[in-house]
Amino acid sequence: MLAVGLTGTAGLPLPGAPPSEARAGSGDAATLAYQAKRARQFEKAIEWFEKALAADPENLPLRKDLAYTLLTIGRSERARDEFGAVLRRDPNDSYLALEYAFLCHETNKPAEAWALFRKLRDTANPEHRATAKRVFEAMDAELLSRGARLEEALRRDPGNYGSHLELARARRIRNEFSAAASEFEAAYRLKKQYPEVLLELSDALRRAGDEARSAAVTLTASRSSSAFVAEQARALLPARYPYLSEFENALRFDAAQPALRREMGFFLLSLGRKPEAQVAFEQVLREDPEDLLASAQLGFLDLERGRHEAALPRLRAALATKDAALRQRVAEALANEGVPTGASHVETVLLPAAELIAQDTLAKSLADAETARAMARKSYDAGFIPDAIRYYEEAQRLDPSNLDTMLRLAWSLNMAKRDDEALRWFSLAARSPDPAVSGEAKTAIRNLTTPAPSSSGMVAANPRQGLVASVWAMPMHSTRWGSTFSYAQAKLEWEEPRLPVVPYLSLRFVGDTTGSIGAANPQFLSENSFILGMGARTRLWNGVLAWAEAGSTMAYLSSRRGETGRFLPDYRGGFSQFRLLGPSLLSAKAGGFAETMNDLVYIHRFDRDTLAISRNRVGRHLGRWSALGGLHAQVFLNLNLNTDFKRQAWANFVEAGPGVRLRWAWMPPSVSFTFNYLRGYHTIRRIDDRPNTYNDFQAGFWYAVSR
Repeated sequence: MLAVGLTGTAGLPLPGAPPSEARAGSGDAATLAYQAKRARQFEKAIEWFEKALAADPENLPLRKDLAYTLLTIGRSERARDEFGAVLRRDPNDSYLALEYAFLCHETNKPAEAWALFRKLRDTANPEHRATAKRVFEAMDAELLSRGARLEEALRRDPGNYGSHLELARARRIRNEFSAAASEFEAAYRLKKQYPEVLLELSDALRRAGDEARSAAVTLTASRSSSAFVAEQARALLPARYPYLSEFENALRFDAAQPALRREMGFFLLSLGRKPEAQVAFEQVLREDPEDLLASAQLGFLDLERGRHEAALPRLRAALATKDAALRQRVAEALANEGVPTGASHVETVLLPAAELIAQDTLAKSLADAETARAMARKSYDAGFIPDAIRYYEEAQRLDPSNLDTMLRLAWSLNMAKRDDEALRWFSLAARSPDPAVSGEAKTAIRNLTTPAPSSSGMVAANPRQGLVASVWAMPMHSTRWGSTFSYAQAKLEWEEPRLPVVPYLSLRFVGDTTGSIGAANPQFLSENSFILGMGARTRLWNGVLAWAEAGSTMAYLSSRRGETGRFLPDYRGGFSQFRLLGPSLLSAKAGGFAETMNDLVYIHRFDRDTLAISRNRVGRHLGRWSALGGLHAQVFLNLNLNTDFKRQAWANFVEAGPGVRLRWAWMPPSVSFTFNYLRGYHTIRRIDDRPNTYNDFQAGFWYAVSR
């Protein structure tokens, strides 16, 4: 903290007074807060202020009074944060900005204080401007003086770690980020046993505009032996697995990172680039001759290339591993080469003192990995998916050959909607010798790479090119109408990534088994038609797409044709949206979920009407029940809303009720069965004198396929 003799907030001679008893939003909680404050019950006042702000978070007078109350009882850091929140919403309040700047200085945030005082030298208020100028000049003079002293110290002793670090921080306060980065890097090179410097170096490089080097430093820090540093760095990485070029940049920054290089070697193997992986593992062994995993992998690669003389010593050394699965693979490989691997032979011949030390180190890593796995399992079961991902990543780093950890990490990434990363880990887990692990991973890969239908009938698949054919069908029986309805669509789309939209040909079917009800004045329950059309849709963006088509409808019932004509023009279009939170029906893991499907559909033939349809479900996915043949089940509550722009009675209703959805693991991913019991209410009185309320049991299934 700078010692420049600044006046703190309590003694700041500024015009204007702190706001008191803000009236803008005085609810019961705000009233109780001010009553407690007048009674000097400050803790109680803070509690009520927080409740009032929870209901009205944009009430700036309330937030200011909370900050001043926090200052009264000495909670400076919390007061600083509240002042900062107000300032972000009202950046032109120079009085508040000065309060915040002084608090930043007092609570060890000198960079923020320096930047604010510098900015406030140009504020309109003359007294505030004078105060900011005086304080800024004092701070800046102290920083310059300190920098000069540290530079002189480094001229005398260039290898002084502390001087490099302090000079870097002084440079950073003055926004000299390139110079700060040079000093942080010099400090790190001197004492790599303090990897927390990497976090400061990465931040300085990023602020200096060197994004690529900053990313390289962050990746290096994320693989640090310090769990704290690694966790902090991983939070700064992109939400994906690093690219190969990023591994290479990190190793250019610091080549002496055997664990990072070994991970890159396995990544190269997953890409099928075995010669480059061989070079990486050989470098790992040069840097760390006791790396048994690298030794084993090099032995396997040498065997594949027929280099038996080079492979055997490496595989013998790897027998010292505590990893039972790896040791078994090594033993089998040696047995195939006619090399004895009995326990006594291994203990007497293959375990020199250095390898015994390596065993102890490896045993500790495996114990730490098991602890991380246990924490990951607890986090996953509790629904804390980001924490589960971090712990599984840590377990994988400590025990990189554990394929079950890779599988659990993949499921966690899948739950976090990071499917590209999940696929990579599923692919690695699919190589497991354990049929349960490999089978589960292969099923997950199949589910993730098989197209899944969206609410609009469009098949949302991985990007393709050329013609894509898809079909979906949704038969459903309704006890309310005593009829079975069917909705289906066959589509032929032209996928061209360079086009902003996807053109298509479509054949829809809408029909039911009843046809019509009523004899004197028959009413049809559905369109009972085939609809042939040509249209286009946008690409899926954040779960939303728009579509439009024109075509012709053909009634297939003779009674319907007599009423409406055989062919009629048909124009329709709209917007579709789908969002899922939590596990899908395909997931093997249980958990709460919520999904919403919303459509806004214009149909010219329905008296140019526009329908708004919302289908919502909230419930729990029960996971996969192996005892019931791999049954996946969900139980949920439905809330369905329907309305139209013409305000027709039949189109305006609300439905709610329980439901269940089922599928078996052996089924295609796009097949499911649904059963709902709904209580409905028509919000506009029906003209046919039927009751506005109804009960309906619905049973149906969904099927879709794309080629």
